[in-house]
Amino acid sequence: MNELIKVANQNGKLVVSSREVAENFEKRHDHVIRDIDILIDSMGSPQNWGNLFISTEYTHDQNNQRYREYLLTRDGFTLLAMGFTGKKALEWKLKYIDAFNKMEASLRQTIPTMSQAELTAMIAQNQVAIEKTANMALEVANRADKQINNALDVFASPPDKEWRQSMNSRLRGMCQQYGLNYPVFF
Repeated sequence: MNELIKVANQNGKLVVSSREVAENFEKRHDHVIRDIDILIDSMGSPQNWGNLFISTEYTHDQNNQRYREYLLTRDGFTLLAMGFTGKKALEWKLKYIDAFNKMEASLRQTIPTMSQAELTAMIAQNQVAIEKTANMALEVANRADKQINNALDVFASPPDKEWRQSMNSRLRGMCQQYGLNYPVFF
């Protein structure tokens, strides 16, 4: 088994190639691709698996032919490797976890630390954004509640002598509120 695990940075995501997985687990690459395809089919829409597996291709040096491969994020690798068993699988899983942890620690050291004032300002900005969103949601909910109450008034009003005129008036008001045409019923 290789001592070095090749973890790469792909558009800000730490990934490993399905070919690297096949090599280190001593599996055929087409079997690894098959296992990933089965996982993807089981998960359904791309939003369920898009952050786990990145579909791509590579060119084989000998014959210049293009082949499928996947780039696996940490979570994608973990999901796939959970199904692998045996001593080699355990050793590789431990090495992979160690490699990701080292890479993560290295990245954290390069990120500048924020001062207390910067952190407080960032939290305040986020809080303002949350409050604005909450207020907008409350306004929408209040408008919906008013519209529901108007509709209930129309359909739950007790019948009286002039119920048709009353219903026409209320329905006309609702239609005007939404810019709809309202035919008068007799």
